[in-house]
Amino acid sequence: MRAKAGSRQGNGGEGGRGFTLAEVLIGLALTGLVVTGLAAAVFALIWLPGRPQDTLTALSDVEQVNYWASRDANMAEAYTPLSSPNYGRFEWNSRTGAGVSQSSVTYYYESGNLMRQEVVGGVPQSTLALARHIAQEGDVSFSWFPSSYYLEVRVTATVEEAGASPVTESATITAALRPRQEPLVAPPGQTATPTPPPGVYTYYLASAPTIQRGTFVSGGVAALRDIDGVFYVVDSTTGGGTKWVTWRGDSETMTLPSTISQVEVRFTAQSSKAGTAVLFYVIDPATGDFSSTATASFTLTQADTSQNFNFLLLDPAYLAYINQVRVVRIKVEASNTPTFTLSADQLQFLAS
Repeated sequence: MRAKAGSRQGNGGEGGRGFTLAEVLIGLALTGLVVTGLAAAVFALIWLPGRPQDTLTALSDVEQVNYWASRDANMAEAYTPLSSPNYGRFEWNSRTGAGVSQSSVTYYYESGNLMRQEVVGGVPQSTLALARHIAQEGDVSFSWFPSSYYLEVRVTATVEEAGASPVTESATITAALRPRQEPLVAPPGQTATPTPPPGVYTYYLASAPTIQRGTFVSGGVAALRDIDGVFYVVDSTTGGGTKWVTWRGDSETMTLPSTISQVEVRFTAQSSKAGTAVLFYVIDPATGDFSSTATASFTLTQADTSQNFNFLLLDPAYLAYINQVRVVRIKVEASNTPTFTLSADQLQFLAS
């Protein structure tokens, strides 16, 4: 008897068929993936420590502080620690078509909030509550390291609910200020040159300095290339009388210009003790050795504060010598009555 059209005759019939073994296995596998995902989500909701929403709230506070503190530090040219309830103030100059305006950002504690206030040209611009769950003023700290020009911000956010244990999230944020642009200080009778004029070729030390007096602490030739807060550090000699740091080095070979008419030396450094004298010596062409008379001298007037110095090498006999050897050999000598640490940030030779 003929079956009706469209009726199922069985697994082997022409009108339709059941599921194959492969189809059944694929279906089971997909079902297992869905069930596993749902189980993981339920497990997370049940077993995550604390209260997930409160954890996210505390993390949000910490991330806000991380973003703004890092941003403000990278913009800033200076940082000033402040007294309670303030933590500190970042400052920088903004240059626009209308001129230069001074910007500052102050961080302070207020009623369980870490606040950020921005002022431009003496006029308040905005006040933000970066973290709204600061249990006490001491849960935020700003630690300033002037020698390295960076600060550490520690923050703890605490979310509390009645009848439940507090949820806390903490972080330590390291933020470096942007490279400093201190004014150049020139010897009497010379004018400091803030930027290399056209036709000037800049050279650095060819290798790490050779220390003659003092104890090496840290750094290398790379630390002497840029004003970036990475220092070449030497401790002074100990014992009675005057304490000394003396090191020397050779510049890179000055291939250009073809005829050198002057060399400007630029030096950025700081001392751990105010009143440290810094002297510079170059080769005396008549003897082929370092001159017994300093070519230039300066005084680091403040402790742990970088200063830029520059001086010109214009003596005709010396320039004739430089045009032959194409290398400036220089000796840097620092002295003070107390022991001190000399930290050099940059040494440049500008040939023109």
